[in-house]
Amino acid sequence: MPMDYSTEVDFSVFEEITVTDVATPLNANNLTLLNGRVCESIVCNVRAADVRYRMDGGDPTANTGVLAPANTTFTIRGRGNVARFKAIRTATTNAILGVHYGYP
Repeated sequence: MPMDYSTEVDFSVFEEITVTDVATPLNANNLTLLNGRVCESIVCNVRAADVRYRMDGGDPTANTGVLAPANTTFTIRGRGNVARFKAIRTATTNAILGVHYGYP
């Protein structure tokens, strides 16, 4: 069932992910909580370096995928998009993604 964004979303889970030169997925433990709630959105803050990301199941590269510059924030919505999300740095410096996981 799609998330109804007119209702409250619980963003009670946060983690920082180091993004290297290998396509990095989200932490699978945060996609489904012990109480069965499934993550349906994420809010990411990019720090330290630019990243590229994909949500189609393919691996991003330094030159392919959606560019998210350092010091920006973006939102991904939809269970499938969140589950397939992967990011990679675009240069030699690792990036940090601050990720808030949203649950209905």
